[in-house]
Amino acid sequence: MEFGSVMMTSDTWEQERELLRESYTKRMVEADADRDRCYAAAVVIQRNWRIYAAKLHLERQHKAAIVIQRNFRSLKAKIERRKYVIRQLLLNRQASYAKAATMVQALWRGYRSRKKIHSFYDRKKFLQEVQEKNEQTLKSMNTFRASEELRLTEEQHRRQKQAYERRLSREHHLLSTTAMKGVYARPLAPVLEDDLRKTSKLQQTLLLSHLSIGTSKV
Repeated sequence: MEFGSVMMTSDTWEQERELLRESYTKRMVEADADRDRCYAAAVVIQRNWRIYAAKLHLERQHKAAIVIQRNFRSLKAKIERRKYVIRQLLLNRQASYAKAATMVQALWRGYRSRKKIHSFYDRKKFLQEVQEKNEQTLKSMNTFRASEELRLTEEQHRRQKQAYERRLSREHHLLSTTAMKGVYARPLAPVLEDDLRKTSKLQQTLLLSHLSIGTSKV
């Protein structure tokens, strides 16, 4: 009985050991399977996390790049606007300087034109001088004309007188005759008896003076 019990015990022990080995093997297999599942799950989780982290990092970088680009563009726009403002200020300043220079030149040219070229007072003075000179010239011309007219009148009178005296000297023979109307008519002024007698006396005086001069020379 004891030997049999011992044999049963050993058989039972073997069975239990086999059961334990199978249980251990099964548990090891399950543990390996669980470890594999956990590893696969960990791999999936890590892959997804890395994907999420990469996406998150890329999104952050994208947002950072957007911020950097926005700030850079804003800074560039500010710089360009400042340059444009400075350029416009320079252009406006140059335009104002040019306008001021044009105004100064116009004022100076107007002043110079009024003072030197188109001076009102100089022109007035010039016109007064021209008017005075014209008046003097007109006065001198009138004086010369009057003197010429007087000279011509005197010359004409002198010539008439000489012609009249010559005619009287040629008509001294009429002293002994009597002039009758309608018988002797002269084209010039009538010869008076007194004029003829004065002319004859003048001729006698001239004749006597010539004779006295001749005798004195002898």
